[in-house]
Amino acid sequence: MTGDRAGRRKRRVISLVLSALFVLAAVLVFVNRQALHDQLILAYYEAPAEIAALATDSDLSDRGRDLFYVNEPELHGKATFDAKCSGVGDEQSNVLGCFTGTRIYIYDANDERLAGIEEVTAAHEMLHAAYIRLSSGERERVESLLERQLDDGIAPHVDELIEIYERIEPDQLLNEMHSILATEQAELLPELETYYSQYFKDRKVVVGLATDYREAFDSLKREQEALAAELEELSTTINNTTELINQQLEQYNASVEDFNARAGSGEMTAEQFNSERPVLENKRLAINQAINSNNILRQTYEEKRKQYESLAIEFNSLQTSISSKPIAPRDIE
Repeated sequence: MTGDRAGRRKRRVISLVLSALFVLAAVLVFVNRQALHDQLILAYYEAPAEIAALATDSDLSDRGRDLFYVNEPELHGKATFDAKCSGVGDEQSNVLGCFTGTRIYIYDANDERLAGIEEVTAAHEMLHAAYIRLSSGERERVESLLERQLDDGIAPHVDELIEIYERIEPDQLLNEMHSILATEQAELLPELETYYSQYFKDRKVVVGLATDYREAFDSLKREQEALAAELEELSTTINNTTELINQQLEQYNASVEDFNARAGSGEMTAEQFNSERPVLENKRLAINQAINSNNILRQTYEEKRKQYESLAIEFNSLQTSISSKPIAPRDIE
């Protein structure tokens, strides 16, 4: 009898232990469900060559590469990319890439002038995947560092990007800052550099790529601004010269009319005729020379106007190379 009670007690203890272990296992699975999900995908995922190149060229660490691959990134042309990213975030923020929460899509710019833009986009979208995987405590810590970085100072173009997202996606601002600062800001707080080092072997590599492709836009913009200033100056000179020539012509015509009237009426002596006529002739020659010089300025203006239009076409070509949608300054500024 005593032995039966002891056996039942032992079985109950074993049952309770097994139940507790089962509950503990269930809790561990629930808590680590994202990590288990990621491991399952990575076990079967084989990155296409162009995707692997993006991860390598942006110098992602093993952790960064895993976060990139676990979202099974794809590189697409205009039509497919726009279809894949339609409805994800604000239209203006999807010109280069998008993260749906489970997938990453990158626009295939296919333009040698924009070398590096796909790598920067890959890193940017990978960091969105990293952000949503942060624990609440870690996210709070990182967001505090991001805000400290703003107070500490950021590059003007980075500030412009953040202002854009503050306007178009205010509820995702910190998420966007998490990606923008890592890929666009050269100097970061030491704590942020340490944090981002888990995702990059050398973060400066991707920042360098961002600087290079941004220069393609910036150089065109500088050329346009310089030409615009020259055109404005030429226009002012041409208009002022034209007004002066018109005044001189009016005065010359009045002088000629007076000369002819006096010569025809016999009021003018031969001496006056011979002395006044060369003066009028010199005035006519000077006016013709001014007209010719002004016409040369007009030709120069027209040539520079065509150069300006060519630069505008090239700039629009760059915009078209990265999206069928209007470009916000990031994604070019």
